[in-house]
Amino acid sequence: MRRAMGIATVLLASCLHAAPLALPAPPGVALAQHLGTLLPLELAVTDSDGMPTSLREAFGTGRAVVLVPGYYTCARLCGLVMQGVLEGLADSGLPPSTYRVIGFSIDPADTPASARLRATDYRDYAAVVAQRHGAGAPVIGVDLFTASSDVSARLTHALGYAVQPTQGATDPLAHSAAVIVATPDGRIARYFPGVRFDARDLREAIVQANEGRVGSATERIALLCGHYDPVTGRYDVAVMTWLRLLGTVGAGALALWIWRRRRAPHEAAP
Repeated sequence: MRRAMGIATVLLASCLHAAPLALPAPPGVALAQHLGTLLPLELAVTDSDGMPTSLREAFGTGRAVVLVPGYYTCARLCGLVMQGVLEGLADSGLPPSTYRVIGFSIDPADTPASARLRATDYRDYAAVVAQRHGAGAPVIGVDLFTASSDVSARLTHALGYAVQPTQGATDPLAHSAAVIVATPDGRIARYFPGVRFDARDLREAIVQANEGRVGSATERIALLCGHYDPVTGRYDVAVMTWLRLLGTVGAGALALWIWRRRRAPHEAAP
């Protein structure tokens, strides 16, 4: 009995240290979460009107920032991520005055012209989303920025956001799929991997970021027993698998204990 329970204890403890139960994301596009990191706000960027500015000025509104990395000629994934952001923010009930949505291009080939084209698409989609919430619902604004290759590399590294070239003609870049919520002073507060985002979680993250709070230790620990799924773009927690295994071990240990208790009188009789 003690031995079986000891095995169960070791398995539970190993959850925090063992490798993921499923294959991780392909090398080069996995997302590394740098909660609490101060972003390099001195970096020079260019807005969709071609005006040079800095990341510090982009953050200089005193509001939490919802940062959406991607690139503006992306045919599929990047548009889905931004659509998910706009839908989640609209459903959150937070007024747009409490946050700022910034799109940042990870592709140095992007220009203010390509940013303007994509900005039109996002603006039209934001208007459609607002209509779902009735007349007078606010339309969420999105500001798009481009940057040089050096600046892009520094920012994506700070975000833990991986980018790697591909051989595909449609999508020339493979990259992480995630949205980052940052505090008004530029510290990373929360990560949202994937392309669809829970409105309540977004609301909580933005409220906390506006208060200067960074993601809790509980949220970090929850990821220790999970892995990033490159298909869904989310962290699939492996804890349930471990709990099923521990449940099986525990049931086996209990059965063994009952069996030994029943045999004990017969073994003692002679």
